[in-house]
Amino acid sequence: MRISIEYVRRGLLVAALSAAVSFAHAEPTVIKMIVPFPAGGITDQAARIVAEQLSQRLGQPVIVDNRPGAGGRLGIDAVMKSPADGNTLLFTNTSYSIYPVINPKAGFDPVKALAPVSMSASYGLQIVTSNAVPAATLTEFIAYAKKNPGKLSYGSAGVGSGAHFAGEFFKSLTGTRLVHIPYRSTTGALTDVAGGQLDLAFDGSAKPLVDAGKLKILAVTSDKRDARFPNTQTAIEAGLAPLAKMQS
Repeated sequence: MRISIEYVRRGLLVAALSAAVSFAHAEPTVIKMIVPFPAGGITDQAARIVAEQLSQRLGQPVIVDNRPGAGGRLGIDAVMKSPADGNTLLFTNTSYSIYPVINPKAGFDPVKALAPVSMSASYGLQIVTSNAVPAATLTEFIAYAKKNPGKLSYGSAGVGSGAHFAGEFFKSLTGTRLVHIPYRSTTGALTDVAGGQLDLAFDGSAKPLVDAGKLKILAVTSDKRDARFPNTQTAIEAGLAPLAKMQS
């Protein structure tokens, strides 16, 4: 995963900015910020912070509209089909650029289809496991997974999502065999890891479940230790430096 970015229909960026400048002389319009993931996830949380600030700056409503499903494709499609009037934004993560790569029939070029507006956030992922898994560190988890090839699973927000790529990248780096279980959101995956139905997840919003003792955190993918988890190793410290590139 990489970064959350806002997009508008290509060619309408100038129009959107012009509308903001001339707002005092025009009727307020509602800007819709589509998030292709469920409410409550880390991307949704970031979107709502940006929407609130953007609304204050522009002096007009900015509404967050969650359109989860298909690894982010449903929300992307909604933006593609929206009127090209500069009033619809896509707030997403790397799933936007990844999807056409793994699905040649996606029907859009991520570079040409939408115009990038701004990078809004960048954060490392937390690698978490079930309390039922006998591993307290990432190294111990890898050793356990190698002893149980094909028996452990990890969840993601769907095929092509950032968490899916993080999981597959993890497998290739460690030589482990984990079964991918796609969900509509990583929130659902985290819930099932906490419940013992899954063994591993990669997400940026696991802190509440970790704090509640329902998940064990094995490592973080940020370059440096996360201040929220000062005693948790980075992937670099665990010997998996390439995982440090997996950020949202």
